[in-house]
Amino acid sequence: MAGKKNKRDAVVSIGAGVSQLAVIKAAKEAGFGVIAVDRDAKAPGMPMADAAVVSSTHDRIYLLKYLEGLEKDWAIRGIVARTSAADALRTALAASRKYGLPGLDEELISISTDKSALRGFCGRRHLPFPARACSARDYPVIVKPMVTIVGKTGIYLCGDERALRFCTDPEVFVEVESFVEGIDVTCLYLAENGTAKALTWLDELVGVDIGGRIKGLGLSIPSVISGTRTETRAFEIIKELVSSFPKAAALLLVSMRITMEGEPMLIEIHSDLGGDLIGDELLPAACTGFDFFSLAVKVATGASIETMTWPFRPAAVFYSEEPPGFTTLLSSDIRSNLIRIPIDGLSKGPRHLEWLDRNMT
Repeated sequence: MAGKKNKRDAVVSIGAGVSQLAVIKAAKEAGFGVIAVDRDAKAPGMPMADAAVVSSTHDRIYLLKYLEGLEKDWAIRGIVARTSAADALRTALAASRKYGLPGLDEELISISTDKSALRGFCGRRHLPFPARACSARDYPVIVKPMVTIVGKTGIYLCGDERALRFCTDPEVFVEVESFVEGIDVTCLYLAENGTAKALTWLDELVGVDIGGRIKGLGLSIPSVISGTRTETRAFEIIKELVSSFPKAAALLLVSMRITMEGEPMLIEIHSDLGGDLIGDELLPAACTGFDFFSLAVKVATGASIETMTWPFRPAAVFYSEEPPGFTTLLSSDIRSNLIRIPIDGLSKGPRHLEWLDRNMT
């Protein structure tokens, strides 16, 4: 009689496009088979997969049924979703729940992908968030798409009603909030059992072009707030945030606006395993041997993580165009006089050095 066939351990990748290649590669290097899900049978990650599911990443019912048919050959050990699409993240959540695996939370997905949901969440839990603009007295204002898009796409600084009318699309729901003078920073952390463990802070280098469009210029590590009282206050906010999701286990990024006086407020939560070259370029440049996507696979599969402390050294990435294009990767951070942010066509540039001068004296 033939022996019983052993199942292979597999990780399911929600998506097999360019953005998912890094997590697919990391899963395979960790010894897992990969089951890739994408509606495009010719998606670049499909040839790397051990099993391909040609289906929309938004169709969780179809996927769960399809995975049941694969269970005779595969033991599902993790679900990874490098995407900002709410429905795709909900597909990942449904799969992680079905197989009892680490994953996100329904409300966490909602506040990561919908600005109005995040505002409501912060209001209920008394977490600082930029005020909603309600009248002409509130100009200048920031206009953001209600639903998260890639990078800073669709975000504008408007100085008056005319500018507001010019930059808003009647077909797109937007969030309009008061502009806060300050700097943008991001924290990468692990959320697990309602607690948060910080890996690092980084600076988001942001400018405003002459048309009012917010432009991502690059990233810098370590952040200018690292080691300051502002970092302590900011992380207290993150810990309060994470305590609301005791069942979630995931690598997350939180973006904050820090006022020039050092007061932090939430502006975005990212549950999409990072974009803008954070995991692809910046973190590996700042720490030799650090593999963000390998860590993401470990978290998704519930594997033991030996350390949460890495020796990140100064590094910076400058974009040559909207991410993922970049021209310069420097072994230095924004504090260095070697760094020059191009200001051609910008009405506002990054103010991180000014912030540092104000808050370190």
